[in-house]
Amino acid sequence: MIKCLKLENWKTHHNSEINFTKGTNIFVGKIGAGKSSIVDAICYAFYGTYPALQTKKLTLQETIMFKPIKKDSSKVVLIFEYEDKNYKIEREIFVEKTNTAKLYQNDKLLVGPKQTDVNDKISEILGIDYNLFIKIVYSEQNEIDYFLKIAPGKRKEQFDSLFGINNLENIKINSRELSRLISFDKEKQVALNKQIIEQISNFNILEIESELQKLNAQKDEIEKQILEESQTKQKLETEYTTEKEKKQIFETKKTELTILESKLKEILLLIKEDFSVEEPIEKLNEKKNQIEQRLKEIEDQNKKYEILKKNLESQDLFYQEQLTTLEKEIKNTELQIMPVDFEKLQAEKKEVEEKANLLHQKILENQSKLNELKKGIEELKKGFLKCPVCDSQLNEEQVKEKLKEKQNQEIEAEKVIKDLEKAKIEINEKLENLKEQEVKVKNNQRFKEILEGLVEKQKTFSITKEQLAEKIKEVPEKQEIKKEQEELISLNLRIEQSKLKVKKKEIKEQQSTLQKAISELNYSEEKYLSVFTEYKNLETKTNYLKSQKENLSKQEQNIKANLLRYNKLKEEENKQKDLLERLERNTLDVSYFTKALENSQNQLRTVLVNNINQTLDLIWPKVYPYGDYVSARLKAESDYILEVQTKDNAWIRVEGLLSGGERTCAALSIRVAIALSLTKKLGLLILDEPTHNLDTKTIASISVILEKDLPELVDQIFIVTHDSKLLDAVNSSKFIIERDKENDGVSKIIEG
Repeated sequence: MIKCLKLENWKTHHNSEINFTKGTNIFVGKIGAGKSSIVDAICYAFYGTYPALQTKKLTLQETIMFKPIKKDSSKVVLIFEYEDKNYKIEREIFVEKTNTAKLYQNDKLLVGPKQTDVNDKISEILGIDYNLFIKIVYSEQNEIDYFLKIAPGKRKEQFDSLFGINNLENIKINSRELSRLISFDKEKQVALNKQIIEQISNFNILEIESELQKLNAQKDEIEKQILEESQTKQKLETEYTTEKEKKQIFETKKTELTILESKLKEILLLIKEDFSVEEPIEKLNEKKNQIEQRLKEIEDQNKKYEILKKNLESQDLFYQEQLTTLEKEIKNTELQIMPVDFEKLQAEKKEVEEKANLLHQKILENQSKLNELKKGIEELKKGFLKCPVCDSQLNEEQVKEKLKEKQNQEIEAEKVIKDLEKAKIEINEKLENLKEQEVKVKNNQRFKEILEGLVEKQKTFSITKEQLAEKIKEVPEKQEIKKEQEELISLNLRIEQSKLKVKKKEIKEQQSTLQKAISELNYSEEKYLSVFTEYKNLETKTNYLKSQKENLSKQEQNIKANLLRYNKLKEEENKQKDLLERLERNTLDVSYFTKALENSQNQLRTVLVNNINQTLDLIWPKVYPYGDYVSARLKAESDYILEVQTKDNAWIRVEGLLSGGERTCAALSIRVAIALSLTKKLGLLILDEPTHNLDTKTIASISVILEKDLPELVDQIFIVTHDSKLLDAVNSSKFIIERDKENDGVSKIIEG
């Protein structure tokens, strides 16, 4: 049983607390007062959502109060008792933080703050999930006849889903699909087994084994020949290696000898036989070093001369350019200097500034008077009959005269302001001219200082230029190096000839040494070719035998692969036989299971419908106040159909035949019957506007049901209505919800 609900900033509820009792609890109020917000809050407290949120008609953030005061969070607290245990649910919604939920049992935290944990725990405790809750326990506005609105083609699916029978239907569909898959798999395996048998028939196992024996004999014979050839080759290989090394040495030395002969020819061409060298090469190199040192000193001196002369000439040119520039700057500066009396100029500027300030003050004073005149004119135009100054009473003629007087004053004041502003513009222009002259005078002083600096700089530059001219005269002349260069060329030629003669002697000695080594080598080209040919022939024969052996090994591998393939096919054939036997057994098992499911499904549907119809027999006479229909039932054959029984014991369909009020009675009856059949543990029913389309007599009958009969079947009932007749008729807990909508007031709860 729900004991208490607390709402903070939940929609239009700022700080509402409601204590509920066992039996019927009714909420009455005008449209928009906040009645449905209460049952939405109950649903949200239990499951963290409610239908309007689930269908996205509004967002969770929009449940937070936004008028008359915009809030950034809301809170829902629900206290309930179940199976002698007290529970409290707290859910908080935030604009910028993560929403939280907590569930307490006997003041001890059970789960939280994760919302899904609380949702799952509530479903476990109550034995009913959200989908079942909103279909049978919680009836939204104008949705009491939900079960009658379901289209005939989808009714069976919806009711079976509600009763949990659709789970068996899904299992049955899956079983049929499994049976189909097994049959398909069986056909596939039969075809595969046929292919395996055909492949096995292609193998002649005796012929394959005979061929393998022949190959092994041929391999043994070839291996014997390879061994014999290898032994012969090993003996010949030593002789071949020796002759090969001799050939390499002989060819290397012959190449070296050829190179020496070529070098000797080149040297002989370069040596001049008539050119004599009296001095030794060491003495010549010493003279060469001395001349090179002298040349280096002269070149360094000449480089310094060039650099110094270039720098002096560059500086001379620089100072010449600077002097020309200074002459131009001096001339320009003299043009800027003008004789002016600075003190007189400042005195005149101060006098003009004072006049400008005085004019500005007069404009402000006259503008203030003009504003007062305009205000007085506006008041007179509005029809004030009192003098704005002395507060004496004025008649209509006096008002007109006063208005005309003030309008003339307004024109005069505007003219005065215009003249003053014109004078202000003239005086400001004069002031700007004086400021410009002041700037020019200040610049005049600066130009004088610049001119003096330029003249001084010109004097300094003239002196420096004269000093440079003297330095240029003192620079030593560039020295000649032609004689030393000619002497160096002559020395290089004599040194080169001396080196060539020494090299000629060395080459002749090397030639003699190489010829002696070639003679001692005792190498014969004919012998090498003979050994080489014999060795290569033996190598070719050995490689041919190895190739034959390799081909035989490949053939052996192919034969063994065929034998392995044959054995695998035989194994696969045996496996296929076992698999087909298992598939046959599985087909029978699935068939038996599907039939058992169909029987269970039909029996479960029959039991549920019988229980609902037994409850309908009790409820219908209490809900329906007239005698033309004596009972109601839910019929389940190819589809679910709600029928009512006439006095003649005829059963007719509710949809399409009964009026709106009669349909509402039928819908209320079936909802209560299903709720009692499926949620006996919960003992809760929530009806939002259940009296829609009902006449006065039916409402009175439902009032009696809600007061006496239904509380005997359901522990706690919540009714939301704007029908005050229902409030007057039912002796239950009543709550009147009021709200000043015109002034964006909050919802207030008054216990009736």
